[in-house]
Amino acid sequence: MEKYIVMGYEFDNKASAEAAKNELEMISKIKSQGNMNNHKIALSVYNKLLEENLFKTPVGLEYIRSLQKELLSVKNIDKSEIKAIKINNEKSSEQQPVKKITEFQKNTDKNKKDAQKYKDRFTKSLIANIVFVIIIAAMFLIVKYTHRFDDQAHRERIENEYISWENDLKERESYIQQWELEHGRNQ
Repeated sequence: MEKYIVMGYEFDNKASAEAAKNELEMISKIKSQGNMNNHKIALSVYNKLLEENLFKTPVGLEYIRSLQKELLSVKNIDKSEIKAIKINNEKSSEQQPVKKITEFQKNTDKNKKDAQKYKDRFTKSLIANIVFVIIIAAMFLIVKYTHRFDDQAHRERIENEYISWENDLKERESYIQQWELEHGRNQ
């Protein structure tokens, strides 16, 4: 049985590992976007994450727990505003992929689709351009060698050959006649 490891946690199936990776991506996005040093913002993000029940794997729960500890240590935050972490003990949640798609995942999927769409367009245009180049090259070759396929030029070439042969035959005939005259007199 193949094991999947994410952030030091070992998962039995790929779906759970993928869910953990998605949660890890969400965590890094939250850290990069929000000003978590502001305790009011951190409390708001913490409570929103719990309301939406986004984190189900140990990776996400560990982040939520660390955020909770940090908020509990702040003196000017009312402890009753910090919600408790709800743990889902059902096995099916570990075995099934996380069904709730976050805004981050939607954007990532959209970007992948857009990239694939542009890649497909580029491939099609590249193929079309290659076909056009081949057609243009074929047209130049046809123009260059069209004289070989011209019936009139071909006919003239044959007639010129016949004329040449006829002239050659006349020269030989006149030569023979002259030879007969010269040699016929000597006899």
